[in-house]
Amino acid sequence: MEEYYTETRFIGNPYLLGDYATLILNSRQSKYPIGDDPWVINTIAAVKSAISMGRPVIASTGMNTWELVLWAIGEYGGSAIIILPEEKEDEIVNNMEYFIQDFSLKLDKCTLVFAESKPCSRGKKGWWENRDNLAIEMAYEITPVSIRDGGRWDLILKSPLIEDKEVNREFQ
Repeated sequence: MEEYYTETRFIGNPYLLGDYATLILNSRQSKYPIGDDPWVINTIAAVKSAISMGRPVIASTGMNTWELVLWAIGEYGGSAIIILPEEKEDEIVNNMEYFIQDFSLKLDKCTLVFAESKPCSRGKKGWWENRDNLAIEMAYEITPVSIRDGGRWDLILKSPLIEDKEVNREFQ
């Protein structure tokens, strides 16, 4: 795996990057989550657990699985390492107050990390692979919740990429 973490720009609380960050993993889910879906309940429980241990939680935007984590961090007063697309950096920085407010986050409890996009045919999704790799690299603990058999996260969880990570399967 390439070194993404050391070459990445960030804004916010730099101390969060050195803490024992938790990455909560979900494979893609339906576009409109329902509050009593098991993946929703367990994702929120996993976020609350990480917060109770004083760990920052790695989150992102653009997909409901990532944004649910981000919402729960704000709702329960946690710290967030938020991975965002590099090409939106100016837009996000100029509207940071609204961005932070939308998710009920505290600025001193956030670090925004900007992931580079790879030129590819996936358009807006060109940064997703870097986001995922960066999230894994920054994580101390990986907490899988709803993982599709044979999917990207399932393959990563079975790979050597995570051999130096703690894996917490309590919420899977």
